[in-house]
Amino acid sequence: MNKNTVNLKMETIKAFYNLDNDKISNILGNSIVTKEYDFSKLNIQNILKLTRELNLSLDVLEEIFCNKDSDLRNLNEKLALNRTQGILRKVDELGRIVIPMEYRTFLSILEKEQLGISIDFNGNLILKPQKKCAACGRKKRYNQCKRGLLM
Repeated sequence: MNKNTVNLKMETIKAFYNLDNDKISNILGNSIVTKEYDFSKLNIQNILKLTRELNLSLDVLEEIFCNKDSDLRNLNEKLALNRTQGILRKVDELGRIVIPMEYRTFLSILEKEQLGISIDFNGNLILKPQKKCAACGRKKRYNQCKRGLLM
């Protein structure tokens, strides 16, 4: 592994995620990251900390630490593919997550409303709010409501 290549690629990672040296120091713990910091000497624990915090894929890690090619196009392509779409939320110790307000508003999900939760064949989590009338807000079993249309 070439020290200069790894450091150049890590500078690309820092720019892509808008990270400064203080943020990387916080991720790595007590390590103090400076402009002269050598990322090629990171131990496996620190690599795992970076991976978890930045949500890096194995392809991106391989490109940074294994590929000797100093061309940054491959890294930028892999980062663009790896970029998380949407809003990130952490799971608490009881397995709960908070659905962002924008999504709740868009799906017309109210407080204490029941949601159907399932997983598709690709491992995607699917949340289905119960159908309700757009006019009165009541939940109906049938396809029609006398007061309005079901959402």
